[in-house]
Amino acid sequence: MSLIELLLKGLYVLGGAASFLLTVTLVGIGLWKIFLSVGRFLGFHWAGVDLTEPMSQALDGLECIFLAPLAFLLFKGIWDLMRNVILKKATDIESLKRYEHSRVFWLEVKALIFGLMVAVLATDLLEKILSGTKLTYEMTISQCLIIGTLVGCSFLLERHRDGS
Repeated sequence: MSLIELLLKGLYVLGGAASFLLTVTLVGIGLWKIFLSVGRFLGFHWAGVDLTEPMSQALDGLECIFLAPLAFLLFKGIWDLMRNVILKKATDIESLKRYEHSRVFWLEVKALIFGLMVAVLATDLLEKILSGTKLTYEMTISQCLIIGTLVGCSFLLERHRDGS
């Protein structure tokens, strides 16, 4: 095993652990916010917890859950692609197959990230509507344009991945 492979394995363990901790933390925070909002909605009162808008709090928790897998998806997608680029040998057919697989996987990761970002933006817009926040035309139109752009990019990535 070469020094580069040993360093790559160490980086993989550290990056994987960090993305795992971030994912678990965000899921935990999201579930806790949803749990508190459901409790508030049902009429339970905990000392020191002021949830005046349980639906808004639940949507915040849902946003955290949508954001949770992003760290792992980014790490895994970039990791596979970079590992195969660094260790790729031009004459090795198996390396070229792994490289092509990681490139396709990276396209799938990008499509998932775009989908998760659409979910986060749509949840944020819904939260603003339900909480009674005064919405301006500019803010609403710009947020809808961003959502439309992300959906379009996701669609193009899916078409490219399918070879159409």
